[in-house]
Amino acid sequence: MHSYQALPSPSQLPTIMKEFFFCHNPFQTFKPGSGYFFHAAKPRFQASYSTLDAGKGFSHIDHQGSHLFVVYTRGDGQIIIILLCIAQNIDRATTKLEASLQQAAAWYVSCQNLEDEKTYGKKGTYHFLTEFNVLTPGLAVIHLEGIDKYIVSHPGGVKSFDKAQAMDEFMVSLGYNDLQLEMGHYNMYAANVLLK
Repeated sequence: MHSYQALPSPSQLPTIMKEFFFCHNPFQTFKPGSGYFFHAAKPRFQASYSTLDAGKGFSHIDHQGSHLFVVYTRGDGQIIIILLCIAQNIDRATTKLEASLQQAAAWYVSCQNLEDEKTYGKKGTYHFLTEFNVLTPGLAVIHLEGIDKYIVSHPGGVKSFDKAQAMDEFMVSLGYNDLQLEMGHYNMYAANVLLK
């Protein structure tokens, strides 16, 4: 079961927004829906956000390090999956990084929602992925049914797979045993979901 998060109110946004900045490079063109942002408060970091098209497929994902998936539902019901990946951990933070990434997710979704609410007339909601099971904290699996692709999010990174067997072998290589992997929850999304 997902625990939906309330978006920050407009009065809370100035406090949250002063810590985050979008990064733009005039010499590089990012594909729509992807780019970088910077967190100026402690712990300082630069992170990327990515757009993946679940209906048309996407290039392979293999990121080692801190990351976070956020599932944002726009006012019109469209589900958008956002992948945030730490590109530079400037302060080499460990314990506070996860909380800061969750704060970054709230900031990014709030920015997105400011525009979407004007277009769709209704405020969106967001939640994080459901973990695989209670024996595997930090492990989550996404199954994109329309293109039959799998994404494994684990404490050390995130990786995509074309086949379930390859995904299962990878999870065993991470040190998970048969008991831990016997039964678990897949975060399943259809082909019309836009990964952003």
